Amino acid sequence: MPRMTAVAKVGLSVGVHPRPAIPDLYEGGDVVSETCQESACQESAPDSGSRGSRPHQSLLKNESPPKKVLTRLLTSLTVAVVLGVGLLMAGLTPTTPAQAAASYNSEELAFVQLLNEYRASKGLPALQLSDSLSVAAERHASDMGKYGFFSHITQQSDWFPAGSTPWDRMAVCGYTSNWAAENIAGGQSSAAAVLSAWKGSSTHNANLLNAQARVVGIGFVAASGSPCGYYWVADLGDCVDPTAHDPEPVMSTRYEQGDSRLRYVGSWDVLSTSYASGGSYRRAGASGASVVITFDGTAMAWIAKTTSSYGKARVTVDGGIPATVDLYSPATKWRQKVWEVAGLAAGVHTVRIAWTGTRNPASSGTYINLDALDVTGVLLKTPVPKRYEQADSRLVYFGNWTPVTTSYASGGSFRYTNSQGAAVSLKFTGSYIAWIAKRSPAYGKAKLVLDGGAPVTVDLYNSYTQWRKKVWEADLPYGSHELCIQWTGTRNPSASNTYISVDAFDISGVLY
Repeated sequence: MPRMTAVAKVGLSVGVHPRPAIPDLYEGGDVVSETCQESACQESAPDSGSRGSRPHQSLLKNESPPKKVLTRLLTSLTVAVVLGVGLLMAGLTPTTPAQAAASYNSEELAFVQLLNEYRASKGLPALQLSDSLSVAAERHASDMGKYGFFSHITQQSDWFPAGSTPWDRMAVCGYTSNWAAENIAGGQSSAAAVLSAWKGSSTHNANLLNAQARVVGIGFVAASGSPCGYYWVADLGDCVDPTAHDPEPVMSTRYEQGDSRLRYVGSWDVLSTSYASGGSYRRAGASGASVVITFDGTAMAWIAKTTSSYGKARVTVDGGIPATVDLYSPATKWRQKVWEVAGLAAGVHTVRIAWTGTRNPASSGTYINLDALDVTGVLLKTPVPKRYEQADSRLVYFGNWTPVTTSYASGGSFRYTNSQGAAVSLKFTGSYIAWIAKRSPAYGKAKLVLDGGAPVTVDLYNSYTQWRKKVWEADLPYGSHELCIQWTGTRNPSASNTYISVDAFDISGVLY
């Protein structure tokens, strides 16, 4: 199987659990299909109708908990004993529920929380966390990382015989069911990333949203030096086994200001002190300074220092109405929660904290700072915007525009207009966009409309010529957006004319 470094891999296996007397039902677990693409590698194991399989019979009645819970559990344990005999004959040793103790890291718990939020949004019940399934999942993820393979079928293992199917591994770890499924993935470093990958595949998504599922087991392993680096396994089943329990709630996680997933813009100084969270904080006091935070979750708090020389910051969430946060205090205070947002819809959000140059009248300065962030969810890597030049064929121009070649412009050229009906329109999928333009004493005002919302006026006048200037920007909820910029024929009283220009666009996402 091809190995692709830093390329996400996803895999799926789904079917009804085989009858106990036939532990080798899939005869080595043949892989039916395998396709490798630039962004993903997918493979599927045979389902109940695949070659080498026999008609499946239910081991347990398909009743929903808590009805006849005791009967279900007793039946489950009985089946486990019967299955254990077959497994021992095949050289497998079943794990009893008491042995199936599982511990969970924050990313695993975050995945279960995000999965249950996703299921709830589709009107489906939340899943309990099965320690037995989690042990099976964790061990398979560990094997893939340690021995460098990516498959639903065990190639080499510290716990399972080579050729073990997902159902074999589940049974060895003490779990049996009528229906079970498995998703695997490699290359995603966070719960949000792997859930997004699986949601983007119809087969994996079908497993996540299967109405029969009642429990999930999750395994996430970081394997340095392995082909993928990170390995995920999610095992799902319809039997609420004795090791199942409600998942622990995900509390907020502290992320320090030096986390590489944050994107700092402009000039920031890093200052070390034992008073700060993590031993350091970051400070800014110049135009253009901001920090962009992307997370998958429902809440975030900004931890900062307040003091007599600090000013005001502007904070936006998903490009919404800005909030002003005053960091002034007469006496210095450390590790202060200066702002927070809660109750957000589960999903990806973008927060921008920007220097404003304004201050409380009592303050002696305008500095702002970031010490840490408390996130209920998972911090994500904030993408670096990609520059799209004005000549990109995906931009749609209306009316008369004049292209000009000059080394002062981004990409060596820009486009201007001073014509009735002139406009430019673009569509993109992403979470951020900035308009790069020339400003000049002869330039006027443009009307900007984003996603059909209220028009915004952008003034391109400046007392002297400026090139490659960011004249407007917006943080947005991740998704599809449309921007239209129109010539208005209006101007600042100081401007000598009404020209507008387009030099480039910076987009965190993809222009289409």
